Amino acid sequence: MPTLPADTMEVVLRLFAATLIGSTIGLDREVRRKPAGMRTHALVALGAALVTLVMVRFDPMVEHVDAVSRARVHVAFVPPAPGSLPAGACAAAIDVLRASTTLSWARANGAARIEPFADTAAAVAFREAHPGALACGEREGRIVPGFDLGNSPAEYSRARVAGRTLAFASTNGSLAMLSAARCRRRWFASFATLSAAVEVLAAEPEVWLVCAGKLGRFALEDAACAGALAARLAERGATLANAAARAAATLAPTSAEDVRALVAGCDHGRWLAGLGESFAADVATCATLDGLREAAAW
Repeated sequence: MPTLPADTMEVVLRLFAATLIGSTIGLDREVRRKPAGMRTHALVALGAALVTLVMVRFDPMVEHVDAVSRARVHVAFVPPAPGSLPAGACAAAIDVLRASTTLSWARANGAARIEPFADTAAAVAFREAHPGALACGEREGRIVPGFDLGNSPAEYSRARVAGRTLAFASTNGSLAMLSAARCRRRWFASFATLSAAVEVLAAEPEVWLVCAGKLGRFALEDAACAGALAARLAERGATLANAAARAAATLAPTSAEDVRALVAGCDHGRWLAGLGESFAADVATCATLDGLREAAAW
């Protein structure tokens, strides 16, 4: 029985995965009686996958000897175990709603250092042991009792955080950060810093894009952000080194309007906005493409 060549089979699997993901999102919308249902989302996902495949496979930049990036890009849709990513790699932690967006704003406003913690008590203990440090983060979206700051970008003003060390414990974002604890270089990535993040990651030989997810599960907004980074890096000659990176690239939004619609319309975005007006404002901030000009490290 004849079999498909390996590269053809890979293309088929990528297109199938994109269509399946799009259909799943559309089915959820049909169940919720929202416009643009399963067929529409399946077609959009399939079209985006086709465009990405053509771009990656046939753009002359990919094979050009002077291509900007030779990075091997990996994606993790949920955080691996703490400290498990390779020490020689560069990692970008992605928690669009809201940690990587919030902490990018914190660094832009002069925060000196960020220490991630999985446990809120550990963050408080760090604050007590380091005078001037602030305990920051959330549980169930809201500031932890006894903490100095929550997880809203609006809280991290220059007056509040400039020169300060932040002991940060959030539900999901901290876990993405902790997985990269051994990596030689670590960045935050979000839609707010997308273009800047591409610039710093393009020079790296090995890149891990770590999605925070939500409670250990896939989160569309994080996967789409990782996909946008992966697709832009692929344009510069990077190799999408694992199946998750290739699948994520099919989810990449292609415009600021797409980003706003995706972040506002995803499950986590709707949930946060439902907590109140200030949370809805956070969602809008997190959905703004390239709101910050510089990438933030920790």
